[in-house]
Amino acid sequence: MDSIEKYMMSDDDYDKLPDSFRKFKIQLFKNNPELALKLQKKTLPDDHMKEIADKINLGTRCKVDTLSGHHLGTVKYVGPLEKLKPGYWVGILLDEPHGKNNGSCMGH
Repeated sequence: MDSIEKYMMSDDDYDKLPDSFRKFKIQLFKNNPELALKLQKKTLPDDHMKEIADKINLGTRCKVDTLSGHHLGTVKYVGPLEKLKPGYWVGILLDEPHGKNNGSCMGH
């Protein structure tokens, strides 16, 4: 399987196709300019999930379910992350390392 090369198409060749997602998207936004504006704006309110987040206390023990199994940890952050998408977020410090990052988001 490693010897099979991924097929790549140049942008010029892609633009020559009679039907493509790019052409569909351009036509969609051309016919519905308000849709393009809506997609560019925040789609969630800044206080999205605030009611739930307000019930979560720092230091609470929790279990996080992922595709690879269950992971135990401690709630270390609850609140908005201005540099990320709108809404409230919960930061969990896992008991054991898992995944590819350290749990921080843009330095927070």
